[in-house]
Amino acid sequence: MTEMTRPGETSNGRRYPSKPCGAGFPPVLPLMPAGNRQEPYDRNELSYAESARLTRATMAAEAAIVAARDGIREAHRRLITAWHRGETAVRRVEEYAAEHRHGEAGRSRRRVLDRHACDGAEDRRARPRWLSWWLVWPLILISATYDTAFFAGTFQTALDVPEDAPWWHTGISYIPGFGIAMALILAGSWLAVPLLRHRNRAERRPTRGRLDWRVVLSRTFLRWRPSVETRRPGDLPWPSWPLPVAFLLALVGVLGSWAWLRGDALLDDRLRGPLAALLVLLTVSAVAFKASAHNPFKDRDTESRVGLAKSGADLTRLESQARAELSEHTTAWQDFHAAVEDAAADSRRHVVQAWAEIADERGRHGLTGPIAPRFASADGEGVIFEGLLPAPAVRSLVLGDAGEAVERYRPSLLEERLTAALRAATGQLALAMQPPGEGLR
Repeated sequence: MTEMTRPGETSNGRRYPSKPCGAGFPPVLPLMPAGNRQEPYDRNELSYAESARLTRATMAAEAAIVAARDGIREAHRRLITAWHRGETAVRRVEEYAAEHRHGEAGRSRRRVLDRHACDGAEDRRARPRWLSWWLVWPLILISATYDTAFFAGTFQTALDVPEDAPWWHTGISYIPGFGIAMALILAGSWLAVPLLRHRNRAERRPTRGRLDWRVVLSRTFLRWRPSVETRRPGDLPWPSWPLPVAFLLALVGVLGSWAWLRGDALLDDRLRGPLAALLVLLTVSAVAFKASAHNPFKDRDTESRVGLAKSGADLTRLESQARAELSEHTTAWQDFHAAVEDAAADSRRHVVQAWAEIADERGRHGLTGPIAPRFASADGEGVIFEGLLPAPAVRSLVLGDAGEAVERYRPSLLEERLTAALRAATGQLALAMQPPGEGLR
């Protein structure tokens, strides 16, 4: 007997009531309209999705530039400050070279060397060490102090200063000591000039005539200058004797007279003359010592050497200052350049990342073909692949101005100016120090 199934029931081979099915097959997706289907397109074109992605990348790049603007501004301020300081230091070197100070010092030294090139073994610049200033001036002061102390009692007697007078009354007698010191210095200085001129002309003249007692008497009492003498432009001026000799005789006469008066206080009158002679000898010795120390040839030689050394030291100091400032400027320029490059790289990274994602997506869907375009050889604005449309332009006025500043304030510009100024100063010295005739060879 066959069991009949009721309507709405199914037979599963068993006598159990049927149940409705649970979750079965997933529903069928609706068909995409024909207008939304992705069609192959040329690889040199951009889809809407790719354009949107590049637009968002451009916005992110602009935001990165805005974020880096404060750092770039601060680095630019330090760069400008360092540039002006470095430019000022370089201009000092240029002004030094323009003034020809190094060349003038070299010419002064060259003139001294040429003047004494034919002096021979007895160089006119030679001056014994014991005639140095550190010995001449103390000797004059000692002589003046001795004369002051020697004459103090005589001055007190001449001024009628009582023995119990206050110290400021007694001190008046020591005031002439200052005048004696000045007189000794003045007599030695005045006598030194004609003495040196006379010795230089007498010792360096090419010819000498006969000299006997008749010639001496004639030149002393009759004819002082028997023949006409000539002087070349490079020779020393003529010696003038009247004023120095007259002042020296007056000084010796006055001091000798006071020494003779001072001898009245001696117990032994026989010591009066020797005492006056000793004082006169000390006075004349101090004057002669000062006159012998006068040597303008030695002074000019010392001045030229010191001047040349000082000129070189000044140039070295200016160069050191300029190089220190240029070092600071180079550091500031590198910091500014690095800040600009970091900002540019950060902004570019967003665009490059978008292009990388586009290339990856194209590789998956294959609508532009399996071969990617070649990379662009030039670093264009937003161009990564050759032939493709560029990404939206990034508003990079900050980076553009910063790039111009990087070129405008390059350290090499100041380095070139400094090198040219130093070369000019060194060339001036080399030209000035050339021996006569060497530049014509």
